[in-house]
Amino acid sequence: MCLYLPKTTPLLNTVDVPALAKDNPASEAKFSLLNTDDVLALAKDNPASAAKLSLNVEQWVSLAQKDPQATGKLIYDQTRNKTDTHGKVIDKALFEIDSDRAKAIGEALCNQLKPTQFSKVISEAFKQEIQNEMVPASLLRGKSVGTKLYNEFETNHMRPILNPKIVPLLNSIPKEPLVKEDEKFNRFINNEDDLKNLTTQSREIFSEILLDDCEEMVAFREIVSNIRIDGDNKEWKNEENKPLLDSKGQELITQGTKVADTFALLRLLIPAITTPSDRGVKFEYENKEHKANGVVLGKILQNLANGTIPRDTHLTEFHKEKIAKFEGPEIKNLMNQVYAKAESDQARSF
Repeated sequence: MCLYLPKTTPLLNTVDVPALAKDNPASEAKFSLLNTDDVLALAKDNPASAAKLSLNVEQWVSLAQKDPQATGKLIYDQTRNKTDTHGKVIDKALFEIDSDRAKAIGEALCNQLKPTQFSKVISEAFKQEIQNEMVPASLLRGKSVGTKLYNEFETNHMRPILNPKIVPLLNSIPKEPLVKEDEKFNRFINNEDDLKNLTTQSREIFSEILLDDCEEMVAFREIVSNIRIDGDNKEWKNEENKPLLDSKGQELITQGTKVADTFALLRLLIPAITTPSDRGVKFEYENKEHKANGVVLGKILQNLANGTIPRDTHLTEFHKEKIAKFEGPEIKNLMNQVYAKAESDQARSF
């Protein structure tokens, strides 16, 4: 999909657009500013008017190169208005239009910006969502503007990195079912040692990927680290303006850290195991039983990432006694290394 500049007379004065909005609201959306500085000034002084501008690919790229943070906010303002604060779609038709638009903008920027430039646009989109959303988990959903932009980043920049490192792990997944059923159809883990070893191997490969010094991983660490910082700095409240509470009635804290931990594994690494071909990984499971083993491993890793207990009863005891006590702290330590490395990355330039 491409974004096209409307064939209308451009406005070069930031005062004109708010005046047009007042005098002729229907015409406002048809006008665009050609000057990057004018767009940025309008976005700062009159965000509501800036959100209605129709910009072409070249303008978006120019904006992002000059001020990626302002660009991220403008993308958020232009494409997030058809969902409520819980991420629920209000108008499906308009939401689909905005989703396509966010994807098109993300694709254009991803193709023409360096990874460490595009990451700043994505980080700002997530920051805007953190400031406006009421539910932390909404940042992980497909409706998230930041996630739509990130998906373009992941497709273009992360998949080439994942493929050579994930394939050896996938090749080690046994073809013999890791989970079986007894005569009463009760499910049980067939080989706990195999599953435990696969979990450890996965974490070691994740560490190799997440701590890599290539530009793409520097950009990824910036995105995840900013989600953590912005989320932890926010006081999450409900619609009654009261603090959000967890299942134990305790006020939610370090929500940014929890979302960032989950995002790193759930958005990047686990899908490469459960659905490798969909993530550009050159690997095919031999049959449904073989694929089911990958799904089981993915579930174990997901629970480790978000600190929850598996819903599947046959995995619960194994998770508590054989995995969480050992791999849980290792996963947490890995993510702490990721955040520490993100800080040191700031001293580097590409």
